[in-house]
Amino acid sequence: MLPSKTNERISFYKYLLFIFSSLAWCMGATLIGVGLWLIIDRNYLTHIIGSSLFEVAAYILLVTGCITFIISLLGCTGSMMENKCLIFSYSICLIVIAVGFFLGGLLAGVFRTQIGNKVKSIMEDTLRDQYGVDLHEEFNRDVTRAWDKAQEKLRCCSVNSKSWFIYRESKWFKDFGKKSIAEKEFSHEGQNPYVPSSCCVRDEYYRAVNERVCMTWNIGPPGQHEGALNRALYYDGCYDKGKEFIQEHTSIMIGLGITFCILIATGVLLSCCLIRNLRRKQEMVKH
Repeated sequence: MLPSKTNERISFYKYLLFIFSSLAWCMGATLIGVGLWLIIDRNYLTHIIGSSLFEVAAYILLVTGCITFIISLLGCTGSMMENKCLIFSYSICLIVIAVGFFLGGLLAGVFRTQIGNKVKSIMEDTLRDQYGVDLHEEFNRDVTRAWDKAQEKLRCCSVNSKSWFIYRESKWFKDFGKKSIAEKEFSHEGQNPYVPSSCCVRDEYYRAVNERVCMTWNIGPPGQHEGALNRALYYDGCYDKGKEFIQEHTSIMIGLGITFCILIATGVLLSCCLIRNLRRKQEMVKH
């Protein structure tokens, strides 16, 4: 007859591992949601700043979330069946997932440190050369969509704060902007835009409060460097807003990575304890 303490330990670790695996299933579902959210709704800066590390980190989170979601079922099954092979496979998978979390957090951290003057220069170049022109080219379409989405979502315009005049240097302005700067110096009636509509302030229903004034105002920004306040136009630059955005979201990635690595270490420890007690049980049965 097996000692009661061994049975009690096996039951204790078995149910703990089952509970942990159930939590891991929920964590995997959460990671899938966060990964999809970052890729679909928060990935627009990739084309603007010329770095795909944020996108890669988001995909790593998504893939590790999918793996966690699937293999947590393996942990639940192995713990209830007291199957050493399944539990061992589960612990190996957890270690692989921990590596994935570590890489995702590392890439997010590296991406965070890349934000500097080089990124600002790339943003200016994409705005001047690719925004709103030659839309038959896929890259230009992606850049245009990314800039519009960034300006709308981050509530900013151009690269630096009050730098609407960068649009005057762009190919977009040459094709669609005001043809003669000297014309209608103090009027915005019948004037072509100085900035695109994505630079315009939105109301709670996501509608531009005054698109015409925002884009063609000529007694102040964006037509003039200084002058009458244009309440329909965003004044903040997308570089600073994007920097805040990236720091916030990479912090989420790094925090998730650290948290999940700690939890995974707990899962591996529980798996090892259960396997050890199952082996002890087998040895007792043989003797």
